[in-house]
Amino acid sequence: MKRSNIWRGQWGTLSMPAKEGRHAYPRLDGIQPTVMQDYVVDVVRTPAGHALAETRSFHLDLGAHRGDPTVGFNPVETLLSALSSCLMTSLAMVSEMSRVPIAQMRMTVHGTRQDKPPILVAVQYHLVVDTDLPAERIDRLIDLAQRNSTVFQTLSLAVPVSGTWEIQSPSPGPS
Repeated sequence: MKRSNIWRGQWGTLSMPAKEGRHAYPRLDGIQPTVMQDYVVDVVRTPAGHALAETRSFHLDLGAHRGDPTVGFNPVETLLSALSSCLMTSLAMVSEMSRVPIAQMRMTVHGTRQDKPPILVAVQYHLVVDTDLPAERIDRLIDLAQRNSTVFQTLSLAVPVSGTWEIQSPSPGPS
């Protein structure tokens, strides 16, 4: 089955054959072409309450049984994991581009969900960065990482995302 991307916006509808990777969309009603990247994930729900996701020969087993914490990450936990992974990937990228050493980082993410309607109403994260850099430099790198994180930028359009961070000095290597 051939896939197509359908984009609907305030300027009309655009349908194009799906491609993985980067490509430029054609001009639409005076809008400048923009480089876009498409993502394709196939997901199958199994009778056992799992969702099996696949992309580029990678597989992810997710929980898909409401209220059952034994079947794996539920969709909200998966979304929060995507946020932390994307934000830390962006932080690693901007620190490498700035030639700034960050030995290690880890993050805890907390989402608050209301029941009716079911929606996340707040997301908070706490980032621990192992580095000898001054706080002002880390603050600037985190700001750049947030600007370059696709998931952070997208999620923050729908729900308030806030974060705190701390510096932990890297552990000395073996003597």
